[in-house]
Amino acid sequence: MSSELLHTKTISTSPEGFYESEALGLEFLRETGGARVVKIVQYFESKLVLEFIISATPNAESARDFGRKLAKTHSRKEKYFGVMPSKYSYFGPLDDPLNVVYKRTTTYYDYLLNRMNQMTEACLMRKKLTQEEAEQIENATMNYLKSAPEEFVHEPPSRVHGDLWSGNLMWTTSERGKVEGVLIDPAAHTGHREEDLAMLMLFGVQYFEEILEGYNLECPLVPGFRTRFSLHNIYPLLAHVAFYDRGYLNQVHRNLAALSRG
Repeated sequence: MSSELLHTKTISTSPEGFYESEALGLEFLRETGGARVVKIVQYFESKLVLEFIISATPNAESARDFGRKLAKTHSRKEKYFGVMPSKYSYFGPLDDPLNVVYKRTTTYYDYLLNRMNQMTEACLMRKKLTQEEAEQIENATMNYLKSAPEEFVHEPPSRVHGDLWSGNLMWTTSERGKVEGVLIDPAAHTGHREEDLAMLMLFGVQYFEEILEGYNLECPLVPGFRTRFSLHNIYPLLAHVAFYDRGYLNQVHRNLAALSRG
């Protein structure tokens, strides 16, 4: 990679603090010393300048290595859920991001309830859900925690990427000649570490099982995590309902059904 190659992100309609939020989110993750994070050259109100990442093809080895490094990112434990690196926080597509305001809390229950309230409210405001549908989804989601493993519910908060679908994980060749994963475009905050892994699985990522293998070797997940991926992915699926269309509600209900089966 040449340090002279740069990538500039800019859009005239970006909301206030959009690029500050992304830049501080990248630094928030970099401070953990875990997975590689794209380097920031500089940021302004209207644009963000980053290193240019030259794409490479991942393999099983690089995927396991990324899993181990992501576990290290998550290993830095925090006191509160819902901490944001900037006063601004956005989730969603560049041309239509949702302003997210997290509430600091010491419990995962309150953190999850806040997330669900915000996303169902976004769906209601955009007339993508009825009030009855929103309440049913929230209640079914929160009821799952009554039977969830205590070890999971009481895990301390971690610094998470917050929007880790496959498009926000790039692969490049390092200076040592090995392919490695690079995190881009975060919606960073303190949350539950399983969120990032669940979202990687949601829309598919190459070598997911190898990523998971490397992660579990470094910092094993509480048993039953595959079922809980359905819990974590209700949030991004509702975001797709809000941003796009009600077709994603089918996936929301499939995830809720998976939780009810345990």
